Amino acid sequence: MMCPYCGNIETSVTDSRLADDGRSIRRRRECSKCGKRFTTYERTELERITVIKKDNTREPFDRNKIISGIMKACEKMPVTREQMDIMADRVERAIRFKGWVLSGNPDNPFLLICL
Repeated sequence: MMCPYCGNIETSVTDSRLADDGRSIRRRRECSKCGKRFTTYERTELERITVIKKDNTREPFDRNKIISGIMKACEKMPVTREQMDIMADRVERAIRFKGWVLSGNPDNPFLLICL
C-alpha cells in the first residue's frame, strides 16, 4: 500500500480489525520511510454498479459521491462521519439487494427514502 504522505510503497500493518459490522476490515498502517501512520479499509468488491447520468452516459457508482452529498446535506447537523458511512452503506446495500436503478433525474426520491 502506498503511503499517502511520501509515496513510499513499503508500509506495514500495525493493527487490523473488523469494521462496519464485519463488512470491511480497518487496517492501521505505518510507512517505513517517513514513519507516518494512516488508515485503510478493505471491502469485498461485488458486482459493479453503473449510474445512468441525465445525458444517458454511464459511469461506475462512486460511494464517495454519496458521502460527499450526505456531508453537504448534514453540514449544520450533529452527524458524525461514522453515521454518514452507515447512511452510505444503506444506500449501496439498497441498490445492490433491492435492484433499484440510480438515474440522474433530480426528482428521484431514492436517497430520501434510504436515509
